[in-house]
Amino acid sequence: MESAIGERSQRKRVERAVQSPWVASGSLPGRLRPATYRTDEMNPRYAGNPTILCFPGYPDDATALEFLANEPKARQADFMTLPKEVRIEFCDQIKEVFVPAFEHIDGFQTMMRVLRGKYGETNPLTGEFMNHLHRICLTGSPITLRSSGGYEGSTGGIVMFGPTGSGKSCLINRVCSYVGDGGVLHTALGGKPCRWPEIMIVRISAAGRATVKQLALGIASEVDDICGNNGVFERRLGSSTQYVTRTAVMLTSNLVGLLIIEDVQLWGRVDKRLRLSMLDFLVGVQEESRVPIMCVGTMLLLDVLEAHMSQSEKLMTLGQIPLLPILNDEDMNNICNAFWRWRVTAGDPEPPEWLAYEVKAYTAGLRRYIRKYFSALLACMAQDGVVVPTRKYVREIAEKYMQPVLEAVRIINRAYCGKRVDRNALQKYEEYIGSDDYRRRVAERTAALSERIEVRSRKMSK
Repeated sequence: MESAIGERSQRKRVERAVQSPWVASGSLPGRLRPATYRTDEMNPRYAGNPTILCFPGYPDDATALEFLANEPKARQADFMTLPKEVRIEFCDQIKEVFVPAFEHIDGFQTMMRVLRGKYGETNPLTGEFMNHLHRICLTGSPITLRSSGGYEGSTGGIVMFGPTGSGKSCLINRVCSYVGDGGVLHTALGGKPCRWPEIMIVRISAAGRATVKQLALGIASEVDDICGNNGVFERRLGSSTQYVTRTAVMLTSNLVGLLIIEDVQLWGRVDKRLRLSMLDFLVGVQEESRVPIMCVGTMLLLDVLEAHMSQSEKLMTLGQIPLLPILNDEDMNNICNAFWRWRVTAGDPEPPEWLAYEVKAYTAGLRRYIRKYFSALLACMAQDGVVVPTRKYVREIAEKYMQPVLEAVRIINRAYCGKRVDRNALQKYEEYIGSDDYRRRVAERTAALSERIEVRSRKMSK
């Protein structure tokens, strides 16, 4: 009799959880929106999976390019008739122009593959996964994982790195916009009514979070904000020392697809033991929740991770997204053409053929320097009444307005060309080029020079 009563009580608790698992109110809370489902999924592995069908499908190159690229609103037809002082104010529109390189398109698709791969193994319509989530909801017990297979999903992580201004935040912003900021609320799963949140991406910064507790509370605060929980998860974590388990339960319970931690390179400044404990925390959360984690940072991020490879290798198993300075001539031409279209003087719609070379020489291919240079160049052209600039003119503008960064540009240019750089100078600009990448480029250039000398020697000996 007692056993039967216990079973009925448990069944009622499960039913209540299905009807209203985590979201208490009847209105849409926080940053959740009603889930709507696509019917155009091409991958048979994901067909019928509501956690994947509630956001857009995998983007091809054209879709990714269209979603990544950005330009200001079109100017009025008589723009060039405005006084030059007014037109010069429009030079700031350069900041709104974003021209994605191949690496951004590849990174966009990589993040989508990781996200879809996670949800592909966590279909809530399977009985096993439903029971798993109900147990978490009802008991808050630790998550028991098997080594592989089943509903647990991916256990790997991914790393995105690049110099400041290389487009890391822009890429993440675009992916978040593509899948939908915040999350969705499923009101039915498998034909059963429910109110179940799904948060595709949880994103926080490591800045100002130098302990495991601060990091865990930051994640909880973001989940609370999305779900409109009025700090429920943050209070639960704050009153506990089981940060890994409670964070994992929270992420799994809210069907989180990807956890992004930005500015991880800042952990290089904290005590080694604290840094190790935070990496251990991320690895523990990733393994218990099976939610992939993406660490983001400058080139120093690689040094932070490589100093603790036993932990970091688990945070990089799904690959890396390197966003380096614009080194490819085609990419540099594309960005120069895009910026030139927003000049504030009349004239040839195409820039001089040599302009991309000059821009690269004075900016090292760093996007924030390119924006700064073009803003100054276009403003000066309008002020001086220049329609077609000469090489001498653009160099004079560069020497005047890029003076504060010319030393950095010179060193970065040498480093990325594989030319030797003074150790102190390299350390001064270590956020722009990783030490391992620099050594590899020097070795490749040295080998190429040696081969060239050997070929020349053989020709002379004949």
